[in-house]
Amino acid sequence: MRPGFGPTTPAGPPGKGVKPVAPQFFVDPKKGEVNELKILLKNCLSEKDEKKRRDVVKKVIAFMTLGIDVSRLFTEMCMASATSDMIQKKMIYLYLANYAESNASLAIMAINTYLKDCKAADGKTRGLALRSLCSLRFSGAYEYLQPAILEGMRDLDSYVRKTAIMGCVKVYHMNPSLIRNSNIIDTLYGLIKDPDNQVATNAIIALDEILESEGGIAISQKMIVYLLNKIREFNEWGQTLILELVAKYKPKSENELFDILNLLEDRLKHATSCIVLGTIKIFLGYTVDNPVILKHVYERITSPLLTLMSSGEVTGSFEIAYIVVSHIHFIVARGGAEHFEREYKQFYCKTDEPTYLKYLKVDVLSLIATENNLGDILNELQEYVSDIDSELARRSIRAIGAIGLRVSSVIGAIIKQLASFLSISFDYITNETIIAFMNILRKYRSEFREIINVVPNCIESVSETEAKVALLWILGEYAQEIEEAPYILEYFIGNLKEGDESQRYKHALLAATVKTFVKKPPETYEALASLLNAILNNENEDIDLKDRAAFYVRVLQTSVDDYKNFATKPAIGIDSFVEDEELIKEKGSWEFNTLSVIYNKPKTKFVKPVEYFINQRNKEMLADMKGDGAEEEQQQQQQGEDVTSPTREAAAPNLLDLGDLTITSPTQPTQPVAAGGSASFTVEELSPFFELDPERFQSAWTDLPECANVTRSLSSAGAANMQSVEQTFAECRFFCIASGEMENQLKFYFYGRLNATNELIFIEVLVDLGARTIHMLFKAEREDLHGLVKFLETVLRTRLII
Repeated sequence: MRPGFGPTTPAGPPGKGVKPVAPQFFVDPKKGEVNELKILLKNCLSEKDEKKRRDVVKKVIAFMTLGIDVSRLFTEMCMASATSDMIQKKMIYLYLANYAESNASLAIMAINTYLKDCKAADGKTRGLALRSLCSLRFSGAYEYLQPAILEGMRDLDSYVRKTAIMGCVKVYHMNPSLIRNSNIIDTLYGLIKDPDNQVATNAIIALDEILESEGGIAISQKMIVYLLNKIREFNEWGQTLILELVAKYKPKSENELFDILNLLEDRLKHATSCIVLGTIKIFLGYTVDNPVILKHVYERITSPLLTLMSSGEVTGSFEIAYIVVSHIHFIVARGGAEHFEREYKQFYCKTDEPTYLKYLKVDVLSLIATENNLGDILNELQEYVSDIDSELARRSIRAIGAIGLRVSSVIGAIIKQLASFLSISFDYITNETIIAFMNILRKYRSEFREIINVVPNCIESVSETEAKVALLWILGEYAQEIEEAPYILEYFIGNLKEGDESQRYKHALLAATVKTFVKKPPETYEALASLLNAILNNENEDIDLKDRAAFYVRVLQTSVDDYKNFATKPAIGIDSFVEDEELIKEKGSWEFNTLSVIYNKPKTKFVKPVEYFINQRNKEMLADMKGDGAEEEQQQQQQGEDVTSPTREAAAPNLLDLGDLTITSPTQPTQPVAAGGSASFTVEELSPFFELDPERFQSAWTDLPECANVTRSLSSAGAANMQSVEQTFAECRFFCIASGEMENQLKFYFYGRLNATNELIFIEVLVDLGARTIHMLFKAEREDLHGLVKFLETVLRTRLII
């Protein structure tokens, strides 16, 4: 008798009890075991002991999991599905779904089994069968899905209705037209008023996903009123969904606006953070254009937010506390600071708090500091500077500097407090303090006396690049007031080693030395000459740095007095920094109660479009279909082929077969594109008329990531020239914004825009007529541009360019 099918108790001495041994399901497969399983399944169909039948089904699933082909048992498993044991049904449905998708001849049996169970007396059985039926991924099942789903949505059991609703979403992603061309969407809208709140919640989720291309579920006043009146009956997840819908709705009148806010007033007292934050999002969104009402809203939401923060700290739910403090930081940065300034002690750091929460609280303290609470906040931040956590100390110094920039009346006291930190023998404190001094002097030009008295004493403690750049800026701007400035620069120039310093530091050192030279020529002459010689005579030096050094040499040789008048012109203090203005402008696009608040960036910078995931899924499915053939083709692509080989030249009038397309990611090694990538791109997907000014192009080119690098061989027909390349890309709806020719090379910059998403795509094209190659660098918000690359490749081939 084979192992796993014998008695469950081993033989032992007569008269003595033996401990039963559980059946072993995952054992080594042996010849004939599938046939024995087939016999066991037939025999157990009339077995009344559910446990024995369950063990046999478990054995079948175990074999299937090990990769053994047990499709011969399909008929017996269908017959075994006639059981009331839900555990058996789940395993049998798993088996049926696994083999039905790969074998069309078996699929009808599985579908019939599911449809039969969809009419069972037990609601759980009907729901499980419907869920399994909606999970089948082949076109032959579509004609059976629509009637089953519609019948399920009319079922008396709420579990079946919930399952049918989620089945709509599954089917939609497999065949959107099946859902859109039926009355399923209208039925889903009707289920929003279902007596079971979970069914209504599922209907809202399904409609929002199915109608995503149209902006989501269509929201009406009648729907909003109905849901708001029933919101207390929903669970927390359902209430959150309703609040998201209300946030998208625009009230028709001011009276309706106030009615909605009054209905949601008690939701601010809820114990769940997502409900409170969702309600606050509605309050802020409805009143953002009315400063008077917005001020009252700030006053109303202060207490709920502080209560949520405190409860998270008391219960040890620091993650919740962090989320709440992040939203407080968001509100404070947008003009609500005055409503939290009286509660500043709530943001003091506690010893048992995690570091990420402490850092955020320090940032909030810097924003809510005013003349009324400034003394206590500065004393608290000063305590953090000596903390064992170096990052907390750094953030505290930054916070003190930021307070000084915001509250001008106390800048003198801020500078004295920062100067006292230089006596602490830690390099990171000195580095951060120097940076804070630079920012203060950028705004308050006249507040330099106290700073220049202490800066020369901490030269050797400045070790980080940012701090060195800040120190050099101070030396260059105030060289006349700092007697030691030329000698400090000599110290830095003498310690300058090739490869040890960043280019930014070298640029700052060169600029500071030139500024000091025009103010103190005798003391700085030798230092400047030494630095210029070191830069200009170094063959490995950065070309931009050498160009700047050569520019300074030409200027000083031409007219030292003119440059001196320009360099020594009194600088004007600034009211705000460009980086801060950009951050404030960016914050305007953030959405309250989303991950944008946590990540401190708009969602477009961390959420990929749905098309990206669709393309990834399509590529995975295509790779599975290609199997071994795709692997062989990929190996051939990796080995590569020489486009100028004699055999290719001999056979060669075919200009469409010229080498491999290579696409690389900027952060990964070069890999050839697998054949069969998404190549369904058409010219209709690009805007036919679109203009872009050079300033916007330059800014976007710097910000967008590199998506692909493409190198191809030029055609022997010699059709590549300025006019043909530009005309070819214009036909593909990519417009040239700049072009040029130099030393047998052509260079172009093209831009285009996708119709569906308004995403920009930039291409840098370099045609090397000497090396007979064309190189294209793609920049875009999306990463998957395989279809576009294949499209451009085809067009370039037809134009005899490649």
